[in-house]
Amino acid sequence: MRRDRRGMAVLVDALLFLIVLTLMGAFLMVPENDPETDGTGERISAFHSVMLGGEVPGGDGSALSRTSLEDHLVLLSKNPEGVSSNELGRVGEAVNGTLGEMGSMGWDAWWVLSIDGTEHVFGRPHQGQDVSVHADRRELADGEVICTLFAIV
Repeated sequence: MRRDRRGMAVLVDALLFLIVLTLMGAFLMVPENDPETDGTGERISAFHSVMLGGEVPGGDGSALSRTSLEDHLVLLSKNPEGVSSNELGRVGEAVNGTLGEMGSMGWDAWWVLSIDGTEHVFGRPHQGQDVSVHADRRELADGEVICTLFAIV
């Protein structure tokens, strides 16, 4: 009978150890509601990838008019005359769909394009304070083109 009590004590002790270990593991695995861990940055990056991979609308029907926005921006950076207002309008048409989609999700979003140091802003930048702004930045054409998608979630 004495052996049964010791055996039972060992089993209860092991069971308590496993319960404490399980609770500590569960506590450590609970994600925080932190912008770095909630996937916001990944979603903004995905939106930016889709935006840059989409076609630029308009054009004359040639093969160059069916380029992705990313390729179109690289081509624009190689133009020695700079970027015309007509081209900026085409870029704006390509960007506004994504910005509108993000707006329909309740996000304030805008996109900043910098070609050879000249910045062009698409959308309406948030002017308020005390907000957390998330961004996804891409450098194209060896840094000649920098585009950044900003969002407030």
